[in-house]
This record gives sequence, C-alpha cells and structure tokens, in this order.
Amino acid sequence: MKCDPVAVHRRPLGVTLVELIVCLTIAGLLVSLLLVAVQRTREASRQAACMSNLRQMALASDLYLNRLGHFVSNGWGFNWGPEPSQGLGPEQPAGWIYQLAFDLAPGAAESFASPEARDRTHPYLAITRCPTRAAERLGPVTTRLTPVNYTWQELAPRTDYAINEGDRITRTLGGPKSLNAQVVVAYDWSRGEAATGISYQRSRVRPAMVLDGLTHTYLIGEKHVFRDAYHTADDPGYDQSLWSGVDLDLNRWTNSAPIPDRWHANGRQFGSAHPQVWHVAFCDGSVRRLTFDIDGLVHQMNGHRADRGAVESDPFGG
Repeated sequence: MKCDPVAVHRRPLGVTLVELIVCLTIAGLLVSLLLVAVQRTREASRQAACMSNLRQMALASDLYLNRLGHFVSNGWGFNWGPEPSQGLGPEQPAGWIYQLAFDLAPGAAESFASPEARDRTHPYLAITRCPTRAAERLGPVTTRLTPVNYTWQELAPRTDYAINEGDRITRTLGGPKSLNAQVVVAYDWSRGEAATGISYQRSRVRPAMVLDGLTHTYLIGEKHVFRDAYHTADDPGYDQSLWSGVDLDLNRWTNSAPIPDRWHANGRQFGSAHPQVWHVAFCDGSVRRLTFDIDGLVHQMNGHRADRGAVESDPFGG
C-alpha cells in the first residue's frame, strides 16, 4: 500500500489542548521548584547572617568579661535607659545591649547619651536584628512605661535577641524612681537575685559561678515574638526600646521549650522567625543551630548556670 505524500504534508502542525495543558503543568512545577530553591537559599543566607550577629555579640561579651571580670549585667528595669555617668556593670541602669555596645562599636557609645537621637541612626542596631523576621527596625512602644531618665518615644529600635536569665522567671519591675543613692539602696532588688542564668537585674556573674560549664550554658539566643505583633506593641516582649534595662524585651527563660513565632503565645520563651531552627550563643563563645524539638529538660538545664543535673522546683518564681 502506497502512502499518499500529499496526505502526509496535510497533517496538522499544531498541538492539542491536552498537550498544551501538560506543557503548562510541567512549566508550573519547574517554576515552583525553582521558587522553593530560591526561598531556601535566601533563608539559608538569613540564618548565616543571624549566626554572624550572635558571634559578634558573643565576642563583645568575651571582651566585656575580660575587662570587668563578669558577664554583662542587664540594668535596673524597664523604666530606665542608658546613664553614661554610671559606667558599666550593676551600676548601669541600661541593659546588656547598651553595655555590650562599648565593645561592639568602640568609640561610638557616646552617641547613646541622648535617647531621642540614639534610637534612630546607630549602625549597631543592624546587629540586633534577625533578617528573617519581617519587622521594621523601629517599632511602636508601649504607653505603659513610666521613663525615669529619658523622654518616652512613640517609636524605638527593638531587638530579636535575648540574654539568658535562667529557668526561673523573676518578674522584676521597672526599677527605682531616681538615681538618688538612698532611693537606689532602698529599692527591693531581691527579685533579680533569684535568677539562675547568666545576666539579670544588677547581675555580676563570674565564670566560676557557671558550675555546669561554659559549653553547656546559654548566653544569648533568638527570642520568640508574636507573629501578629511584628508591627504593633501588642507583644509585651517586643514593645520597648532595646536600650532599656532588664525586661521581657531583653531576656528570656528556659522553663518552657523554644518555639517558632506564632500567633499570640507565651512571650517569655526563646525561639525564632526561622521555620525549623533557632540559634544561640553559649557562654564559651560558640554559636549553635538548634531545632525546636530539643529535649525540654535539656533546654531548661542549659539555662541554669549551676543546676548540676537538677533544675528549679518552681521555675515560674514567686
């Protein structure tokens, strides 16, 4: 049987609807895979930047430790800002971020003397932020503050990192009402003294006090933030300036497991905006990537500087 050459050349040259749908489906899958790969690459880059921030903070902590003989102190309370005349250590009303700034940005700490100016432009602020968390550098500040030594600001820089106060929630308050020596001495500092971690209200923790070893004790880690409070002051642990004294914004506890950012949750935990991991600097200067399924008891003991294999019977404090 002979083939009609004319008939062969008359064969349609187009594609069927089914073939078009298959091609579009394959193209869509390839684009989706490409987008996933790009997102993973970007997140890996953000995590690397986050770990770099923690390494810089750990290095500054080591310099501070060598100079003063104890781990960085965490100020007097949330109603206080920096007081340059008070130096560093337990006598400084501002918390750990301000106190480490002298080693992270040598020669620039004088720019912190004015609360109204320092909150907005200092390059040091970039180190205090995790690039994965989609929040502005300056965020709304709670109106519940009663500032002692500065003027309340509507917007202020916030931090994505917190220092380890231990596994016992101390519930420290805003601090004394003035710098007057008699007022300071008369203030009840006993709540802070109950802390089991590395840095807390007027702390002076020496390495010899870390009986569990520097390699097994948290120093500074990422903190959990309400997802619905990235742009508001609704999270009590994300509603104040990073220049303040000891407060939920600056410290975290290990009595509860670390968690990724969620819609309204416990505001006292370590955690992160990363989907599967969080990062923490240990007292020996190492920075590690940990998962959220870390054993709860191990996590709690990592926050206690001297539990010796046991933990507080009442981690929530009195």
